[in-house]
Amino acid sequence: MGAQESEISALADLDDVIRGFLSRNEFLHEFRLQKLIYLAELVAQKEHERRLTDADYKPFMFGAYSEDVSNQLEDIESEANTRAATHHGKVVTEFLDPDQEPETSSEVEDILDKVQNHVQAKKISSKDFGQWSKESWLYENTPFEREMSFERYQTEARDALDEDLDPFGLT
Repeated sequence: MGAQESEISALADLDDVIRGFLSRNEFLHEFRLQKLIYLAELVAQKEHERRLTDADYKPFMFGAYSEDVSNQLEDIESEANTRAATHHGKVVTEFLDPDQEPETSSEVEDILDKVQNHVQAKKISSKDFGQWSKESWLYENTPFEREMSFERYQTEARDALDEDLDPFGLT
């Protein structure tokens, strides 16, 4: 967990959250998974006033990005069912439904289901998902490549959290 975050533990292990989203999708590439987890982090802030995972996120060129998520995916890749695909003109790895089921609480399952269902219902493209993350209050109020502090939504921007979740109907 980042140095700026409080000492309250996260609701779930990052590996389980990744596997949870992989199990809810026929296929998923890292770019979209990064944004799904970022959105789930915002939902956890709204509903539980705490982090979903301990993954550090930073503002990057294509939106909110976590090296922790990327590194965890590299670990999962060796055991996951994958295929090559093209995204933003680059060859990427698509992760298919995992063999190992996640071990998460009902709170976490509810967050993952809610995010998955709302994103699917709104038919949000990966490009629009990336743009949404770049327009989120936390992204806009964190210096580029600096660690985001999700608890700032609780201390500085409660209304902004609702605005960030509104495009998905999650307010």
